[in-house]
Amino acid sequence: MDADAEAEALAQVRAAEVDGIRVREYARVAVRRRQAGVDRLFEAAGVNAGPINTIAEVAADSHIAALGVLRPLVSERWGREVTVVDTPITFDGQVEHGQPGDPPLLGEHNESILAELGYPPDAIAAFAEAGVIRAVEAVSG
Repeated sequence: MDADAEAEALAQVRAAEVDGIRVREYARVAVRRRQAGVDRLFEAAGVNAGPINTIAEVAADSHIAALGVLRPLVSERWGREVTVVDTPITFDGQVEHGQPGDPPLLGEHNESILAELGYPPDAIAAFAEAGVIRAVEAVSG
């Protein structure tokens, strides 16, 4: 980046701070100057900022890989492998979480949950008939 372009970008950063529109202005400037060291300019101006990444860039990021946030799910429902977002949070020091499964369909566990809560089958059927709960909806692959 030449000195004039750097001065212009720095002026834009400072103007963004004054106008209270840092995020919007950062996005506009960063898209134009992404490969031109704009993050260094923001740091020099004292603006907290980071890159605005595409989904592909996030997926390729080494920190995301290290956290294990994106995990493969072999979906029986869809008959293929898909990538899902897992939690980066650890529980009792455990980083590894169980293999993710297909998300439940709407109403998939209604009967078992209500039965576990003590509702008899006739009450559960009455809930469904009254529209209080909905039946499982099929998903096409």
